[in-house]
Amino acid sequence: MIIAKKVDGNGHIDILTLVNKYPKLCKEETNVFVFINKIFNQELKSVNTPKISAAVPIITETIGYTSNYKLNLSVPLLKYGIPKDYFIEIIASYFIINNHDGGEITIPIFPNEIVLDCEYGIKKHVEEERELLQKVAEGYEIIGKLYHIGLTEMAEDLREGIIRLEKMDIDGSIKFFRKAIEGFEKWVSDETLKSPNRVDAIKKYLKNLHDSVTHTQSMRNANCLNQP
Repeated sequence: MIIAKKVDGNGHIDILTLVNKYPKLCKEETNVFVFINKIFNQELKSVNTPKISAAVPIITETIGYTSNYKLNLSVPLLKYGIPKDYFIEIIASYFIINNHDGGEITIPIFPNEIVLDCEYGIKKHVEEERELLQKVAEGYEIIGKLYHIGLTEMAEDLREGIIRLEKMDIDGSIKFFRKAIEGFEKWVSDETLKSPNRVDAIKKYLKNLHDSVTHTQSMRNANCLNQP
């Protein structure tokens, strides 16, 4: 889900659409994993592209007899010095809910589709990058699914790889993508998939993927050595 909203004086943004679609999940005990893509000023000009991810809490604001749920982005916004009335563009990927045994449950937000929740005026800017944002959202959706089935280490490696790639840290992204692939190679077995044919096919695919990533790293290292 792509959300582009105005920031209030407390560093919060409205999430009414999210609340309407997921009323049982939007409560103060819930965090939302988001990717912060862009900051726009009051003239709707892009002034910052943080491209960072964070787990941020849902909070309740009560005015008179009315309570509204909002997303508390104050920590990352303070880091970048973002003032009141600027606009923030985020991708909300999944909910993070603490369960009774101290662990976490992740639940994807609008899986397999892109839903926009944008204030008037900012929507056209979001639409211009819809295809790019969709690719980022799909990557984070996969990460949420990995967390959901307990493949936490692989999810974190993949997330770090995507973040570094977005920041154009190619060598860093290759490192973490390779770690994620190696994690999948260890996880794939007859016991986990219950299908020898599928195991062989996936292992072959992962080996080719690993070889490709390693080759890319080797080519980059060779280019660096050849530079004067």
